[in-house]
Parts: sequence; C-alpha cells; structure tokens
Amino acid sequence: MKNIQIANELVRIAKLVKSSIPNFSRFVDEYEVDDYPYGRERTKAVYKVERKGNKARVCRMTLDPKSGRWNKPKCTTFGPAATIGIAPNGHAYPIVGRPGQIAVWSGDMKHTEGAVFADDSQYNDLAKALEFRQVPGKITVKETSDGAEVDGLQGKKTSPREIMNHAGIPNEVIDSDVKNVRRKPSKDYMSEDWIIEFKPEADRKPFVIKLYT
Repeated sequence: MKNIQIANELVRIAKLVKSSIPNFSRFVDEYEVDDYPYGRERTKAVYKVERKGNKARVCRMTLDPKSGRWNKPKCTTFGPAATIGIAPNGHAYPIVGRPGQIAVWSGDMKHTEGAVFADDSQYNDLAKALEFRQVPGKITVKETSDGAEVDGLQGKKTSPREIMNHAGIPNEVIDSDVKNVRRKPSKDYMSEDWIIEFKPEADRKPFVIKLYT
C-alpha cells in the first residue's frame, strides 16, 4: 500500500510541473548546438537518439573547449521510444516515454521538466513524434470477430462495468451472465485485453475487449 501511495504522489507531482514543458516546433533524432554553456565558456553539444532492440534513449555529448575532446555522454534511461524536441528558441529537450506517460528532460540532462499524460493537451503531438497511438477526441468503439476495440478512455476514470458498457455489454447481462473478467496487458504497452468470461448456463464464448491505454 505504501508503494502505491508513493507512486500516486509522484504522478501528482509530475502533473503539477507539466506547465514547464514548452511547445515544440519540430522533433529530430540528432541535433547540434554550437553555443552550449560550459562553465564560463561556450562549446559544442550534440544530442542523439540511440536505439537498442526495441528500446531507445537520448544521449548528449559536450566538447571540452580546452582539450578539444568529447566528454563522456550523458543519457536518459531506455524506454519504448525516444526523440529530441526542439523549442522555438532552439533549445533541445530529450523526450523518452511509453504510451500514456511521456517524460520531457531538461537540455542539461540533470532532471526532467515534467511528464505528459494521455489526458494532457500536448500528449498527441508528443505521441505522434514517438510513433505512439494518439488519443482520439472522443470514445470510439469498433466491433471485432471476438469482441470489440475501445479507444479514447485514456485519462478518464472508468470502472470495469463502464468499460464493458462501452464495448456493448449491457448491465443486465453483466449482472446475470458474467462470471469473471481478466486483464492482459499487451507487450507494446499500448493496450490491454479484457477477457470477459460468462457462466456456463449463458452458453456464450468469451468476449474480448481490446482497450487502448
């Protein structure tokens, strides 16, 4: 319980500081700065997205103006995707995240500027840059061969009953026929499969709700 409380508090704090995240004019995989602050001097810095398998991160290297050698790179942690956001003033911000929660790092790589969640106004722009699924402006439902796909609930508080309702299962069926509900997260973190199992007397196959998260 204590760990859950700590996690919730971290999410709350992250949402409080999201206002410090700038808007971005473009997103790139590599970016060079010729006038980067280096103590009392200025030097060159290079930001670059590094990929390893299905993970990515952003690294920044600075050039030591005295020795002319590149310093050891500073990198973000690996995540499902990464990019570099360029603000209108030319400042670079490493961006790493997973669907539903995207972290924007400061240009000096010392801390994060904040996190952008699926219910934030900036989320879709960042999700598009990271090639994540974007959140539709309204709740959408699509029938499938074994159930339904539900999208647009990101950031909204919903109960399992409400999710089943959106997928087309009415309350009377839930109350009389549903035996069990199982959740199975996808490997790409972009969705969950809700497997609705019915009582034997209902004589119904399991109903699968693909819920985009």
